[in-house]
Amino acid sequence: MLIMALAMYGCVRIGREQACHPPTPLEKNQAQDDPNLWSFRKLARSLVSWFTRGLRYLMRCLQNDLPLPAFRARE
Repeated sequence: MLIMALAMYGCVRIGREQACHPPTPLEKNQAQDDPNLWSFRKLARSLVSWFTRGLRYLMRCLQNDLPLPAFRARE
């Protein structure tokens, strides 16, 4: 139970930090000619939970052989 709680805490903390950053190039659409498309994607991005956003970020780091973020938040 403790391991699952720590994993959830880590994903939520990372997701919360990622929510403050602008969207990544993968989250942006290449053809942004339609202004309604971008506003819909921005709304959809804001509806993603912090846990899901953090989990996606961790999976992207593992897939691209990037270093994982620190478990503890820097103060």
